[in-house]
Amino acid sequence: MATVEELQAKIAKLEKDNAEQKAAREKAEKALADAGIAAKEKEIKDFIEAGIKDGKILPAWKEKGMAEFMASLEGEETFDFAEGQKSSPAAWFKSFVESLSGHSLFKEFADPDKKKTQADTDFSEDERIAEEMAADYK
Repeated sequence: MATVEELQAKIAKLEKDNAEQKAAREKAEKALADAGIAAKEKEIKDFIEAGIKDGKILPAWKEKGMAEFMASLEGEETFDFAEGQKSSPAAWFKSFVESLSGHSLFKEFADPDKKKTQADTDFSEDERIAEEMAADYK
């Protein structure tokens, strides 16, 4: 039969092992949570980049904190955004942005990836026409 000292030593060892396992579990849970957060941040970043490319999201919206706003919408809670349609705020906002038609500002700006041709930079014909028009009004 074990003595009181042996049993106390065994209890102390088990408590120490339990504390070590608890610390390891907490560390693993934190790493898993961090990985989940990183994956969600990447998903939001990719969504915004695709929206910019498709012309549905203005680059200024990205700069003004759209990713942070979308991250703040994440959660388990659902709401009725339309009768009979429950959705999380994050899912609703994504579907809302996806439903937007291309923003008109994207049609007003030149494509930065487009190579300029001689016709894009040669204004001599335009200048000649302007001079002829000016001469007609003198």
